Amino acid sequence: MEPEVQRQMLPEDYNRLARVTLLLAAPGALLSFVLAAVQGADWRMCFLLAGVTGVACLGAAALIRVRGSKAAGDAAWIAVLLRLIARR
Repeated sequence: MEPEVQRQMLPEDYNRLARVTLLLAAPGALLSFVLAAVQGADWRMCFLLAGVTGVACLGAAALIRVRGSKAAGDAAWIAVLLRLIARR
């Protein structure tokens, strides 16, 4: 039995992934708003959470679109920087 060969992602695959991420940004923001509201959060916090969710989705789509295969490493560094900032 031969090992399965994994296909490398092509630029078209990254474009498709960025497009799907853009399409899911609005429903994701709406869902986060609804879930926060159901849990009893203040409406301002619901809007803040929805906004952060939307911006994160749009940022991820832009990062995937611009950087392609290097986007995962960039996202990891962004997460590290955000954790360092949040600690202060």
